[in-house]
Amino acid sequence: MFLLHSSHSGGGWTLYSLSLPSPPILYTDILCVASAHQWSSPTTYRHLLCEGHIILRTALTTSTWMPGSSEALSRSYDDEFRKTLEEMYRDSCALLADYYIM
Repeated sequence: MFLLHSSHSGGGWTLYSLSLPSPPILYTDILCVASAHQWSSPTTYRHLLCEGHIILRTALTTSTWMPGSSEALSRSYDDEFRKTLEEMYRDSCALLADYYIM
């Protein structure tokens, strides 16, 4: 999906390409932002770690809505992708444990 946006002040146009990110990409992006707040805002850091953790947990344990469909379908991942999700989930658990231990 593409979105074209007109800027009123600059007279230019901005083109956005919108697509749903995969759970690992979304988690990685959230983790990058969380890392920037680890020492300056521990509450924000914890909140972002929890958000990323929930995204991975949801991807591993539940069915998901598939774009273009009106019903929830079970998402079947190939073994390598599922193994990647499980590894990221374990890393997420470790990061949350480290936060609560400190």
